[in-house]
Formats: sequence, structure tokens, C-alpha cells
Amino acid sequence: MIVDAICAAPEKSALVFATSVAHGRRLAAQLNLRGVRAAAVSGETDRNSRRWFIAGFRRGDIRVLCNHSALTTGFDAPATDLIVIARPVFSPALYMQMAGRGLRGPANGGKEHCRILTVQDNLDEYTDRLAHHYFEQHYVASA
Repeated sequence: MIVDAICAAPEKSALVFATSVAHGRRLAAQLNLRGVRAAAVSGETDRNSRRWFIAGFRRGDIRVLCNHSALTTGFDAPATDLIVIARPVFSPALYMQMAGRGLRGPANGGKEHCRILTVQDNLDEYTDRLAHHYFEQHYVASA
């Protein structure tokens, strides 16, 4: 379902938070098999390779960057317009860090819109406390 959702997404730049290193690699492999340029990075990825993949992601050569334990904090890619949280997150602060990778906004060189897809576990756990609720006043147009 995760791969299908990413393949069907109209967004041009997606950052995926996987459940494990193997999960991130598997998602990237399945996306590439379906014609979506993807790569996987993790805390295990050597520094030079990680930089190379991140540079490709920032240039748009890589559409989807799957990661585990690498890009939660201190990572900036303002062109990201889709965040996929494909793992359960039990810490609201961590969830906010993940979602925040795409919530830069135009004033900070980011996109005007960023969609966040999350697994059902997160919706059940944080129904009214998901990170995007903290940013709604800035990113959701009033009706």
C-alpha cells in the first residue's frame, strides 16, 4: 500500500520514514522496479554515499528518499512536498520532527503545500495531536 500510494502521488519530491533499514531499502527497490527514482539511506549508510544520495534528492534526480534513523532532525530539503511516515511513531516530538521536514513554507524556501501520509497506527495513537495540527493555521486555507 505504501509503494502504491507513493507511485500514485502527484508530488515531485517525497521523503519516507521507514520502520527499519531493511524496510527503507525494500521500499526504494520496489519503487525503482516500478519506475520511480528512489534511494535508501540510514544510520548505517557511509557518509559519502549518504551525501551523494541526498544531493541527488535535492537536485530532483531522486524523487523518493527512503530513510531510517538518518534524516529525522538536522536535514533540510525545502523542495520536499510529500512526507510519508511509514512507521508507527509513539513520540509526538519525533512525529513533529518528521513532519517538519516538509513544513518549511515559502518564507523558508519551501513549498506552499506539503502532503503528509502516515500509517494508521499514528492516526489511532495521536488522532487530535498529529504534528500537522500544530501547523494548520499556517498551511491550511480557511474555507
